[in-house]
Amino acid sequence: MKAFLFISKQGDGCALANRIMSEGHRSILYINVKKNRRVGDGIVEKSSISEELILRDGRVRWGILDQLLKTNPDVVVMDMVGRGFGKVAERIRELGVPVVGGSVFGNTVELNRPYGSQVMKMMGIPVPETHVFNGFPEAIRFIESSKGAYVYKPSGNKPTHTTYVANGKEDMVGMLKHYSGQRGEFGLQKRVSGIEVSTELWFNGKEVLNVNHTMEEKSLMDNGIGAKTGSMGSVVWEGHQDSRLYRVIDKELEEQSKLCKGRITVALSILTQSSQKVNCMVLSSQQDLATTLSSPSLKDTEVKSLTSCMGLQQAS
Repeated sequence: MKAFLFISKQGDGCALANRIMSEGHRSILYINVKKNRRVGDGIVEKSSISEELILRDGRVRWGILDQLLKTNPDVVVMDMVGRGFGKVAERIRELGVPVVGGSVFGNTVELNRPYGSQVMKMMGIPVPETHVFNGFPEAIRFIESSKGAYVYKPSGNKPTHTTYVANGKEDMVGMLKHYSGQRGEFGLQKRVSGIEVSTELWFNGKEVLNVNHTMEEKSLMDNGIGAKTGSMGSVVWEGHQDSRLYRVIDKELEEQSKLCKGRITVALSILTQSSQKVNCMVLSSQQDLATTLSSPSLKDTEVKSLTSCMGLQQAS
């Protein structure tokens, strides 16, 4: 029997913790946000620690983490991004405990959308036309003078429904006026029609263990008329080791893992519309290395720039 410690923001990992428990292992669920602490009551074992590990401003109370780790977990699961969560995941890895999810760089790419777009561009992944704003009057003037439909994408760990896909100019202007009381950076991205598809690989630093593909539906109601959710429904199917995508990425990950010291733990791949090249962001256990698996590969200067800004050392 193994012990799994879930460090959760609001209890999202409850179902997974229950599944692991049903398979004969121990699951301990710690929920950081106090108002969500009832999630999972009577379903999974809950941590007895009442203090918050991570404060709203992202500061971490390391003494609380020490108390959580007294359960001697074999694995720690971080089920959500958020300020401070990446730092906690990195510290636990430094202590030699395997961590699923959570990293400083991964959180930055997820929560800072303009920066995430820049990283994808560097990887050779096509990104729709995007404009970054810090104020709503300027954004409204931009929409009024532009053509086509745009998508409103706020940075930070905002509720999923705040992402808004407009049908046209007047629609977006009305929504920007509605959101005008909010603060913070946001992007307006050219609307692209299609189905969201992701490919996820489970990589232990030496080999790809498994791969799955997902088609995702975001809207709350039928025919795409409802507010956006994290995922209203998904069609997921398992990939196969004999697939072309699996073989290409497995071979390239083995080569790219030599770029940095430390175990590479997570890989995210994207197959472009042309189906001619595979792009991959490889996230390492230190602060994460992003590199490309497309052909031609990144230039040496680009790899050095990435490893430098992410605090990594290139292997000699």
